[in-house]
Amino acid sequence: MNTGQILGAFGLTEPDHGSDPSSMEAVARKVAGGYEITGAKRWIGLAPYADIFIIWAKNENGEIEGYIVEKDTPGLSVAKIEGKVSSLINMLKYNSTQKALAIARAAREILGANGILDDYRVIRYMVNLESVATYEGTLDIHSLTLGRALTGFSAF
Repeated sequence: MNTGQILGAFGLTEPDHGSDPSSMEAVARKVAGGYEITGAKRWIGLAPYADIFIIWAKNENGEIEGYIVEKDTPGLSVAKIEGKVSSLINMLKYNSTQKALAIARAAREILGANGILDDYRVIRYMVNLESVATYEGTLDIHSLTLGRALTGFSAF
């Protein structure tokens, strides 16, 4: 995957529980030669194009583990989800993050030297939004996703 020769997909979200691991119904049990995973996943990005999947499931002890599943594994079925409005949602997230960060930066600047003091709280909001834009990759990932949705070309 790190050389770009194969594509992977991440399977956590389930149809009835979203991305809440504590409610996960998928179960992996040890069988001869490996594991058998039962359950359903939904909203796996790039699933129709993936060569391998990291599927999250509870083991026999109820602990959550990730399992590598190859695309040609018997019993694995992948359906492309039509009609997703995620490019619109991505646009909203992208815009909201940028606007909120610009407002927090302006508020910090208006307060001058006081803008970096915890007493005024604006620095907390600004740092939190900076982490959203950088740590989570919101700005870059949503820019790439929007670009692909608008142009049909992927820069990932």
